[in-house]
Amino acid sequence: SCESLKSVTFGKDSKLTYIGTYCFSESGIESIEIPKGVTFLGNSKTAKPSVSNSSYQFKDCTKLTTVKFRGDLVWLGGYVFDGCTSLRNIDLPESITTISNYCFRNCTSLKSVVIPKNATAIGSSAFLDCTALENVTVNATGALTLGTYCFENTGVTAIKIPAATATISSYAFRNCQNLKTVEIEDGKTPLTIDTQAFFGSGITKLILPSRTAKINSKAFSECASLKEVTFASSETPLTLGKEIFSSCTALTTVTLSNNVKTLPDGMFRGDAALTYVDFAQVMEIE
Repeated sequence: SCESLKSVTFGKDSKLTYIGTYCFSESGIESIEIPKGVTFLGNSKTAKPSVSNSSYQFKDCTKLTTVKFRGDLVWLGGYVFDGCTSLRNIDLPESITTISNYCFRNCTSLKSVVIPKNATAIGSSAFLDCTALENVTVNATGALTLGTYCFENTGVTAIKIPAATATISSYAFRNCQNLKTVEIEDGKTPLTIDTQAFFGSGITKLILPSRTAKINSKAFSECASLKEVTFASSETPLTLGKEIFSSCTALTTVTLSNNVKTLPDGMFRGDAALTYVDFAQVMEIE
């Protein structure tokens, strides 16, 4: 590791097109501008966009505070900025489509990020343990995939889920205790909210859109600030897992929709404040 390396400068006319795996990892670099000729940070010159591609270019550069991109970067490989604990600013180009697994994990000084309009995938654990990350702006207009653990244990306060997103993966926002507002856009794409997706988060009010097709076990368990839940009316068949809202100790009001026919085991277990449930067309309580 080059711990004494503080600065790297590429000229405006740089011909650089590829930065190799581990190239600057564990160095003392403090800031960098990626030349316009570099269109991806992957593990080989011929690599294709994939959330599972790991490349480590700036991993554990603990003094790195600022990164700028001059060109149209398309994707960031896995672990590229993992452990960059001083990284405060990252302006992702609109051209970005893929943010790979563990890309920004443990960037504990990162306060905000804008997910660009062309983004289609945020990999597993991409922002895991970014404890200072409060502001996440999602501008993605297409089918954005949210990987497992992608924002777990961050400081995010609000999130918008695009209408074309098909799955909010397991543990995606688990233990996001500052997450008060979740806006899930409605649309035609059936939505699955996977196991413990929002477990232990700070949500206060939840509206589940009509496109919701499946909610897996403990998706919203232990959301201690959640007070009100509304299922929008829908003709989409809805499958519910066990203990979805268990231990939501502040939950008082639940309005179910016409497509909820069965309440699974433990759905409201431990919800001592619950005073009102509109059962709509519920036919069976397990």
